[in-house]
Amino acid sequence: MDKTIEASLAQFDHSEHAVLAYGVSFNPKEDTWPIHILGDRKHLHFQSFRKLTSAPLFTKIKRVFRVLAETRNSHTCYSALRTVVASAQSHHDQFNLSMAAISCEVIIMAQQQRSTGVAMWKALIKPWMAYGGNLIEEDVIDFIAFFKSSRWP
Repeated sequence: MDKTIEASLAQFDHSEHAVLAYGVSFNPKEDTWPIHILGDRKHLHFQSFRKLTSAPLFTKIKRVFRVLAETRNSHTCYSALRTVVASAQSHHDQFNLSMAAISCEVIIMAQQQRSTGVAMWKALIKPWMAYGGNLIEEDVIDFIAFFKSSRWP
């Protein structure tokens, strides 16, 4: 496992202080995190996602995003969160249910909405699996690997 991911995992539940990959501090327990993209101040907002998912999935996503925020650039984090929220909203709209796990259907809906949908979910998989891989259906990993190796539209 990547050492930066290990470090983030070890600190998550015990810290109210984290540092973005480019040095800005934030509190991972809050639902809004400050980021900068090309000099513009933006925020990662988790409130809308909280309303669209089960509590365990919401907690898992925040843990994964903390790792992403500490190890990747802000644009990746921002785009990935937009994709995740759009996926959860589509799931909620289609099934009138809160999303409780990540399935291939969720990934497909993300790709239909955004051309980078699968790529953004792919960025989340490594830290997700580092947390034990629960709340993600088994076939998602194979599906993302298939997507990477094929020219799926």
